[in-house]
Amino acid sequence: MAERMTLFSLALALLLVAGSALAQTQPQRAPSAQPAKPAASSPAKPASAPGPYPTAVVDAFIGGCGRESGGRTEFCRCLIDGLQKKLNFTEFKRWETAGALGMQVPQTINEKVLDVATQCRWPD
Repeated sequence: MAERMTLFSLALALLLVAGSALAQTQPQRAPSAQPAKPAASSPAKPASAPGPYPTAVVDAFIGGCGRESGGRTEFCRCLIDGLQKKLNFTEFKRWETAGALGMQVPQTINEKVLDVATQCRWPD
C-alpha cells in the first residue's frame, strides 16, 4: 500500500508541474464575425469518452514530468498514455487544476490516476 501511495504522490506531483503548461496551451480566441463551422467529416465523440489530449498538452506534460523525474521520460509517457485511456480531457483538466490549487478531487478520478500510476514502471 505504501508503494501505491508513493506512486500516486509522484504522479500527482508530476501532473501539478506539467499542469501549469496546460493553462499556457489553451488557445486564445479572437472575436470572429462569422460563427465557427462544425467539422463535417468526423462524427462527434461523446464528451465523456477518454481519448487523445491535444498534442501541446501531452508535450507539456512529458516535458514537465521529465524535468521533475530526473529525465525518466518513459515513465512520464506511460503516465500520460494511461491517463488518456482512463480520463477524458475534462476530467484531466479538472484533476490537474484542482491539484494545482490544492483543492479536493473526486475520488473516482483519483482512483483512475492511482490505477495508471501503479501500472507504470519507475525505471531503476
